[in-house]
Amino acid sequence: MFEDGWQVVPAGVEELPAGAALAAVLEGLDPARVSPFDTVRLVAAQRRQLAHQQAVFHACAREAALADPGAPGGRADRDVPAAGDELRAVLAASRTAVARLLDVADGAARYPRLGERWRAGGIDEARVAILVRWTSALSSEHAGQVIDRLVDEAAGLTPSRLIDRVQALAKALDPGWAEKLYRQARRQRRVRARCTEAGTVNLSALDLPLAAGVRSVRRVNALAARVQAAGHPGLIDTIRADVICALLHPRSAGATDAEIVAAVLAAAHPDDPQPRRTPDPAQAPPDDPTPPDEPTLDDPAPADDPGSADDPAPAEDPAAADDPAPTDDPAAGVGRRSTRQSRFELRVGLGTLLELDDRPARLPGWGVITAGLARELAAAYSDAEWRVAVTDHSGALVAALLTRHRPTHTTASPLEPAIPGAPRPVIELHVTAAQLDQLRPTDHPAWTRLLTDLHHQHQLWRTARTARTNDDADDHGSREALARFPSVALRRWITIRDRSCVFPPCGASALAAEIDHTRPVIEHGLTVPGNLGPACGHDHDLKDQGWTLHQPRPGWFTWTSPTGHTYPRPPQAITDALPDPQPPAVPSSTEPDRYADDGPLWDRPPAPPPRPPPTPTDQDPDPPF
Repeated sequence: MFEDGWQVVPAGVEELPAGAALAAVLEGLDPARVSPFDTVRLVAAQRRQLAHQQAVFHACAREAALADPGAPGGRADRDVPAAGDELRAVLAASRTAVARLLDVADGAARYPRLGERWRAGGIDEARVAILVRWTSALSSEHAGQVIDRLVDEAAGLTPSRLIDRVQALAKALDPGWAEKLYRQARRQRRVRARCTEAGTVNLSALDLPLAAGVRSVRRVNALAARVQAAGHPGLIDTIRADVICALLHPRSAGATDAEIVAAVLAAAHPDDPQPRRTPDPAQAPPDDPTPPDEPTLDDPAPADDPGSADDPAPAEDPAAADDPAPTDDPAAGVGRRSTRQSRFELRVGLGTLLELDDRPARLPGWGVITAGLARELAAAYSDAEWRVAVTDHSGALVAALLTRHRPTHTTASPLEPAIPGAPRPVIELHVTAAQLDQLRPTDHPAWTRLLTDLHHQHQLWRTARTARTNDDADDHGSREALARFPSVALRRWITIRDRSCVFPPCGASALAAEIDHTRPVIEHGLTVPGNLGPACGHDHDLKDQGWTLHQPRPGWFTWTSPTGHTYPRPPQAITDALPDPQPPAVPSSTEPDRYADDGPLWDRPPAPPPRPPPTPTDQDPDPPF
């Protein structure tokens, strides 16, 4: 039972089915007495057993809710209110908590594969709840399709990524429902305030229009970054809160951004929490790698120019461009680790913008949006950097293009004004090589110049790839491979290829991450695609804390923990494999969860301040005693 002083976790515990047998094995193990390597195996086994017990518990609760001594078999066809009340008593829970528990239990019974997977320990309660609750507005037909598609992979997805996948599938199945759902929810926009137990205030703006909400958050982030760069010692979250207070203060009416920054700096408290570390500006290039001399929309690329700052190159070797020059503007926050929502980024299919389909799009950090919203945002951000990810039939990236052309209805006057201090927005269009070849520019008059530009650039990439294959060139001795930082073009390739931070569960957008050398430069690591990947600030530091990272092939990452376990991170899909629209026989619901009303702003109004004691002049000169 013991080996070298450690209690041994039996071999094959990973394959042992959840239930009585696994419970018996786990009951005989003391977590404090197993080896560091086996502690992780023990956690995985306990997780499966816990999920099994959660499934059994919910099944029992559902049977208790259906219990009816007067019905045949002792069970009613529907919930009995008294049984729900008895669950409240036995669990010491509120009606809301019991209702949520039974919703999850009913969902597991309604969708057999979900219930079976849960009882087998292959998915836990939290993910079952997501699948049930985030499909509750769908018709049973569509909810069943979404759950069947995701039930097997749900355990390997973080909750936020699982929600994202549910949204993408649901909105792809019924784009019309998704558009109506958004319009109905937008009608319920409202503001609510609540006084907390500590006496502070939580202020919430709910169901805002997407474009307005994104624009507001970008402005708050941009101002907070300027305040931080100007010397504010606090956390970025604290600074954002102070920015909102400053923007809403009556004295700020008509104030310039510089005056807002000054007001927030003046409001800093010496006892505010401070970051645990101060980033070294010398260790990272600017957040926005756009060269300062890049032509604007008013300076389009000439007809014989591919429309990109970079020459085309094969997938393994994006072309070099000059390294971005550091900015001298302190408001840019050079060297600061950017946040997940520090930059606007829209990922949308080229066919969707051309109105050839109504597939949903993505706003990293925000979620899945409808095709109509994606078209509105693309028009509003025509002054953004427009990237084009060209993929092969398998979804692998084969070309990362950059176009300066815009459709004619957006080129002249962008709908969205630039926000000073904010990183340049990015619009990423994705299209397969076969689809791009089939698009005829003359069939889309408003897009003729842009599509012609993409055809030209894509052909140059193909030519460069062929030349590289024929020459069997080796770029490991190139100037860029030996450089400290990747070029603009290489950064673009890496961020498009890898999509997000390369630590397996992390969902931070690659644009908000640092470009990390898998093998460090000080260990002679090269600045080439096969040695680069985006990593958020936290996960970048893991390599200094005992973790090791390998990239056996470009875009394939393997992390090894200090305990010796490995965690693969395969390439991420550029696009989702989404179903074609399938209107259900029974329409999905578009009723919002909550409705706007004319009620008070405050949920729990703060108590009025205590009245000061009366002064002698306020007292009655002839008291009645």
